[in-house]
This record gives sequence, structure tokens and C-alpha cells, in this order.
Amino acid sequence: MRQVDFSVLQLSDTVSEFRAKRSSAPITDKILLFSVIAILLLLVAGVVYEAPVYMQVIVSLIIGIVVFSHLSYVVEESVLIIRDFGVQLRLKYASGQEYTKFLYRDKISSIFIHEYIKGSAVCYSLAFTTYGEDRLNMCFTEVYPGLQALVKVYNIFSHEKK
Repeated sequence: MRQVDFSVLQLSDTVSEFRAKRSSAPITDKILLFSVIAILLLLVAGVVYEAPVYMQVIVSLIIGIVVFSHLSYVVEESVLIIRDFGVQLRLKYASGQEYTKFLYRDKISSIFIHEYIKGSAVCYSLAFTTYGEDRLNMCFTEVYPGLQALVKVYNIFSHEKK
């Protein structure tokens, strides 16, 4: 697994943020830029030397796959706990796009540490169950801060729920 930086920010007496951030991306920006330039040069060469259209389509698809896989990569996950109000779950992608979801305190029925297998590794994530929803609200599923970090979040949330 990739190296993850985990930080705890105590923003006030009632607000705590737990952030897991990857210290390296799967494809560095230089490699991504190099591959896009190389593929563009291949496209230009294909036009100049009259390469078949299907070859140009294949090269264009490769560009799209490389760029999409880099931009849809999760680089940071965080949990913001606001005492007596709720929890905000946030994902940040390499493209800069963010996804947030807020769970109101009175809607949360329980919190637990979820163990699952991904590939050949045993991973842990934090899961919230809410009233009226059939799905788990999971966090730290893409960026793995480790079990010790999840126990910290669990303990703070459990302490503040009382």
C-alpha cells in the first residue's frame, strides 16, 4: 500500500478533523504529461503518414484512459466531527473535484470499524449506519490511514456521542 499521511486537527473545542492524504500519486504529473505528449505526437505522425483511422481511435482511447485514471484517483479523505451536530465525510480527487456528505448526529445510529479484503490485503475503514438508510456510509476506503488512526476517530466520536 502507498504511504499515507494522517493528521488530526483540533479546530475548536467542539470540532475535530481527521485527514488521510496520500504522499504520492500513482502517476506523477511528469509521466502523465510525457505520455500525453508522446501519444499526441503519434497521432500527428499517423495523420501525416496516413495511418488507418482505427489506429488513431485506439491511440485516442489510450489517452482518455490514462487521463481519466489519473484524474479519478482519490488523493485525500477526511472526517470532520462537529459535536452535537454531525459528521462530514469528504473525498478529494486528483482532478481537484471534491465529494462531501454530511450525516446529522440524530440520524447516526452507530459507528464501527469495518474489516474487508481488497486484493490480497486486509483493510479497515470506518462505517456509519444511519436511520432510514440501507447502505453503510464508509470513510477511509480509498486512502488507508491504518487501524490505529481509525481507532482514534472511533474513540473521539464515541466519546462525543455520550
